[in-house]
Amino acid sequence: MRLHTLVTDPDAIRVVLGEPWWGEPVGVVMPIGDEEPAGPEAIVLGDDIFDEEFARRLDRLRDLRLDRIVLYTGSLAREPWARDVANWGSAGMRAFDEASARIRDALAGTPKRVLWRPHARHIISDAQRGLALMRQLADDGLSDRFGLALDPSALLEPTMLPTAEDHLARAFEALAPLADLVFLTGARGRTNPASLPEPEQWEGGPPVEQVPAHRSDIDPALLGRLFHEHARGDPVIFAEDAGAQLEALGMLDAKPGC
Repeated sequence: MRLHTLVTDPDAIRVVLGEPWWGEPVGVVMPIGDEEPAGPEAIVLGDDIFDEEFARRLDRLRDLRLDRIVLYTGSLAREPWARDVANWGSAGMRAFDEASARIRDALAGTPKRVLWRPHARHIISDAQRGLALMRQLADDGLSDRFGLALDPSALLEPTMLPTAEDHLARAFEALAPLADLVFLTGARGRTNPASLPEPEQWEGGPPVEQVPAHRSDIDPALLGRLFHEHARGDPVIFAEDAGAQLEALGMLDAKPGC
């Protein structure tokens, strides 16, 4: 296990992506440890894989300096964080398969690997669908091109927060053993779930805000325990206040000097 941080500083992202960049970068995954500072290991993008501009510029992915690219699995909703039940039917999976094929073709002949990052409002939205995807990739011989970046807190809806332990346990049990990276982000409801707009009319950012673990509405020690019990990949935390996050997660031994 090697600890990583998610660096969201725009200057750090610009160094990796170069200028100009047409997409929506979220952050850069950086390893930390005793040795000399290493370079970034993955770029996390927030682009809509169904967007026409994304499809037209897929060749730019080939030019990235990094070989691991983290992408969301996309949504058919008009707003990126609204809920659309079409995501979970045949239309959603067909759109996802077509986008995956375009990405695969664009990256042919390169060592680059896309790590899918499921989200509660997207095509791959829960542990069951994530597990089905990973099995399908293995059956199709595509595990060398596509993998998993698990963010368990991203699978929570606002109404799930009171029973988050059960939902997180299922996500870790099913998907953490298969994930290259596991984001140990906390979750915080933006407002009272009863006062939220209908999910289909949602506008703005994700309805559950992802925050550093020590600022979470759910017990960060639970995330740390479930990670140790189930994960085989590397943990990723926010770069800000790394020591406080590791203490809350019960993972101080993961970072020298903390």
